[in-house]
Order: sequence, then structure tokens, then C-alpha cells
Amino acid sequence: MSGADPGSYEHFPALAAIPSIRHAFCGRVPGVEVKVDRAEALARLAAQHEIIRAALELDGKEFVIGEQIHGSEVAVVDAEARGSVGPVDGLITADPRVCLGVYVADCCAVYLVEPERRVIALLHSGRKG
Repeated sequence: MSGADPGSYEHFPALAAIPSIRHAFCGRVPGVEVKVDRAEALARLAAQHEIIRAALELDGKEFVIGEQIHGSEVAVVDAEARGSVGPVDGLITADPRVCLGVYVADCCAVYLVEPERRVIALLHSGRKG
């Protein structure tokens, strides 16, 4: 997505076919240097990611992420979760008030969906995890 608009994002065709699931992923944000510590990189990306959540009408949802420690821990979350839920690499929810997030660089994001029960999971998958 080199040269992409900061608010641009893409969809997976298979997930886009499920109307009850809103999802997106974005590539690198042009002009935003992220070769800094994780907290600073996330702070620099926050505005662009807020634009994307707003475009998907997810800005009113509780945005939940894990600390992504390259492990195998998974948290089941609902709207009572706030921000980062701790040292996990996977998040699962059936709560429509929640927006799950994962950040990746040289790792992968894995989306899992159970459309009938409307359960979604988002996993940070790296070599160690």
C-alpha cells in the first residue's frame, strides 16, 4: 500500500461476504516513522487508525488489543475490557460493542470468524508464537 491514503484499508473477500462482520487491515502509513519503541509507534499511528475505525463505523466500539508478547495466550474479551488486556497474542469476542485490534510488522494477523454465533478472534502470529 505504498503511497496509500492514511485512511485507506483493505478487506479480505471471504470476510467481506459476511455482512455481520466488519473488518479491515491497512499497510504501512506513508510518512509515519515506526522504527521506534512500540508505544511510540502506536502513538504515531493512532490518528490514522482512528480514521479507519470511523470509516468502518467502529469508532463507538471499545477498541481492545493485547500486548503481543509472541506467546500463545488468548483472552476472551467484552466491552468491559479497556485498551490493552495484557500479555496475550490472541483476542476472542462475541460482544458487538468491541473492536479487536492487532499490530504486525514481520508477523501475521490471523482472523477467525464463526458467523452464526457472531464470534470473532484476532491473533498475532509470529515465528515464536
